[in-house]
Order: sequence, then structure tokens, then C-alpha cells
Amino acid sequence: MVGSANLTDKVWLWADVPGAQDDAGKLAAVKRVIGNGLDRGVMPAWDGRLKPEQIKLLTVYVHELGGGK
Repeated sequence: MVGSANLTDKVWLWADVPGAQDDAGKLAAVKRVIGNGLDRGVMPAWDGRLKPEQIKLLTVYVHELGGGK
């Protein structure tokens, strides 16, 4: 289907969250995708558009949706 990824499942296609060894690594993987976007044209980079604090809050929120755990 067309739309965004399901962030509540354990299928992470772009951020290597399952491959991270600890929570810090998982959060860093999510933060990289949020900050840098995806070069596939499906998600813009938010670094420079959002404050660092906002990116941190968004990172924690996305991780806690369930798929990142």
C-alpha cells in the first residue's frame, strides 16, 4: 500500500534498529534516519529544520512505538 511505514511492528527497512546491540544504538539508528532523511525520495532530512531537542523527542517517540524495541 502507499503511505508511510508501520512503525509499530518489528520490521524496520531503513534504520538498522534490530541490528543494534543496545538501546543507545537503536536510538542512534532512528535518529540518523530522522536527521538525514532517506535518499530514496520518501523522507526528507529534518536536521536543520527541527531543533536538536525536537529531533531527540521524535527519536524517542518513534522508538517507543514498539517496533524499535
